[in-house]
Amino acid sequence: IGARVAIKLHALYIQTTREKIKDVDYLYFSESHSHATEQKLVKDDLDSYMNTIDRVIFIEDEVTTGNTILGIVNILRETYGPKVKFSVASILNGMDEEARKKYEEHGIALHYLVKTNHSKYPEMVSFYRTEGTYIDGKNSDTLMEYKELEINGYVNARRLISSDEYENSCENLWKKLKNNISDSSGNQLVIGTEEFMYPALFVAAKMEELGINAVSHSTTRSPIAVFDEEEYPIHVANEIGSLYEEERITYIYDLKKYDKVYVITDAIKAGLEKDLINVLKKNGNEDITIVRWKE
Repeated sequence: IGARVAIKLHALYIQTTREKIKDVDYLYFSESHSHATEQKLVKDDLDSYMNTIDRVIFIEDEVTTGNTILGIVNILRETYGPKVKFSVASILNGMDEEARKKYEEHGIALHYLVKTNHSKYPEMVSFYRTEGTYIDGKNSDTLMEYKELEINGYVNARRLISSDEYENSCENLWKKLKNNISDSSGNQLVIGTEEFMYPALFVAAKMEELGINAVSHSTTRSPIAVFDEEEYPIHVANEIGSLYEEERITYIYDLKKYDKVYVITDAIKAGLEKDLINVLKKNGNEDITIVRWKE
């Protein structure tokens, strides 16, 4: 979401990350409502630009208490001074009145599409009684057959970049991938890997423009409760190893059978994709291509 907003604004863009980037200094902060609390911003990149910008805009799917972003704002102000203004835009906002007043006192503008009331969540969740399906797909013994494609021109959005450059690089990724798409029929799935989501969404959208019936999905570190009830949105949790780090646990939910699957990733360590490949195969997916985006 943040990448798309930055592109529309022709703004500079950087995403927070939990990944390790060599030879850089970070600004560290904690995400209090997260399963993986440590987040980072590349300080070296911010050092070069913070004195040249007027406003930092935080883009989120949901702001719950606002504490995480407020913590980042305080770190940025302590590091770079009070000159820069701050805004927050999210799809959902669950902040209570006290939290909203705190943002007002700090001069942080809030924008959102839907206001939520978290006090009703326990009551809503109590309706669901039948636990969904949990599948342990970690440490697969065999690596099943798949195709692999390497495409150059990678731009790392964990570093501060021009959003226009990012969009152009995603466009070039799509053009090179399109040359390898021999069949546009049937249902097709495009998977992103963890933080690396936007290029997969971009590719799936481009497929739709060609008339391909495409959907996008991502692996994630987020453990989500699953229930069998039809009204509940997520029913099956597949627990798999990460494509980035051998001991890391990740998840992918509610997989189906597709005619073609493309996994778009910037993970370059071969072999760690076997859990994902095998769980895709167990859901009936035979035509799988790993697309590695490299520099």
